[in-house]
Amino acid sequence: MTHVDRERIGRRDAKWLIATSLVGRLPNGMAPLAIAIFLREQGFSYGLIGAYLGLFAIAAAVGGPLLVGLADRRGQSIVLVGAAVVSAAAFTTLALADGDEPWWAALDIVIAGLLALPPRPAVRPAAAGVGYVVGPLLVIAAAAAVSPTGSALAVAAMTILGALAAVAAARREPAQTA
Repeated sequence: MTHVDRERIGRRDAKWLIATSLVGRLPNGMAPLAIAIFLREQGFSYGLIGAYLGLFAIAAAVGGPLLVGLADRRGQSIVLVGAAVVSAAAFTTLALADGDEPWWAALDIVIAGLLALPPRPAVRPAAAGVGYVVGPLLVIAAAAAVSPTGSALAVAAMTILGALAAVAAARREPAQTA
């Protein structure tokens, strides 16, 4: 790392961008493990859990570009916060379900995936790496301290916090000039 890089990273606005970018990525690192732990606790087979995680991944791959396009047209704040609230609600209803209705879990997982916050382009490599290491650790801590239900609820809470962090970071970024 050069002196110029250290100087840029040491700036207050850069530290804020890195911190909010990390918080915004935590749900992406937390969700798959929380889903797997919760569904296993509910008695789902590993094969069905894998299928549901595939649904989540496909939904996120489809929903991410749609959310970005909608945010470009309607405004980042309203789209990110709205998507986070609905995604968090899907994680919450998943956590409160009793596991007797596999189709209900699938619907919650697809909704949560469609509305999963897409990664922000700034500081992507560093924050994504940390998010995919710290996120699962938070899930394990929530599952151990509370229950597998607690891990799903932790994802719901972090999804809203991540959206608020992304919106706060976007408001502090300097305007782009063409």
